[in-house]
Amino acid sequence: MARVGEYFYGYGDTSLVREASKALHEHGKTVAAAESLTGGMFSEWLTDLEGASSILNGSVVCYTNQVKQQVLGCREETLSSHGAVSKECALELAEGVRKLTGSDIGISFTGVAGPDTQEGQPVGKVFIGLSTKDQTDVFEWMFTGSRSGIRKRAVKYGLHHLLNLLKRELILFFVRFTPFKKERFF
Repeated sequence: MARVGEYFYGYGDTSLVREASKALHEHGKTVAAAESLTGGMFSEWLTDLEGASSILNGSVVCYTNQVKQQVLGCREETLSSHGAVSKECALELAEGVRKLTGSDIGISFTGVAGPDTQEGQPVGKVFIGLSTKDQTDVFEWMFTGSRSGIRKRAVKYGLHHLLNLLKRELILFFVRFTPFKKERFF
């Protein structure tokens, strides 16, 4: 356990997507996805599991800048200043899809799957946005491999970050609402 730490998510016959789905169900949370790089793969993996309709509010495949702007509210200034493959774009997409669908959590995927560079970003550069009503985080990754492999790793890391977010929320809930006796801590 010490060697794998936060990357360990279960025993036996389970998967990362199954654990993320289970955590969403247990927390009573919904998610929506803005998928550029992944082209719907995140949503496909979730909908392969039973009960997806109670946790996945929707998904937008936003492969063009026009869809990023018109559907998800990504600002033209963001796209012209930073590009579609940027932390700024990932942030706006995650917030936009969360608000559009009324979800508890918005997740976004943007990056370069290859074979060519895009907007000065190398093949394998990925940004994953994760938005709640309280905060939005963006995670930057550099993956290697085939186009398909990069997209799959992006989804896996998105699920990893989603699962960690849900675990953090559970810890904060218990810290806020678990009564304790003052003398136990001082």
